[in-house]
Amino acid sequence: MSFILNFRVEPEPEPETLQLSVDKQTINADGVQKATFTAAVNGDVVAATIYNAANDTALAGNTFSTTEAGDYRFYAKYND
Repeated sequence: MSFILNFRVEPEPEPETLQLSVDKQTINADGVQKATFTAAVNGDVVAATIYNAANDTALAGNTFSTTEAGDYRFYAKYND
């Protein structure tokens, strides 16, 4: 008895790297100006949720505005 086995070895897929970018590094604390965030995985824009790191609150529409001056930190979650 004999048989033939065919198979293909694929290269390892690249690990997904989530990157967060923002269109403005600074905004006025006037409640009007806003910063808009974009998330990308390996260069492709994806639908991710952006959070204010101070209170873990998701940003509506991935935009941020404030009336309080200060430094703010944000993070993104994708496929969560």
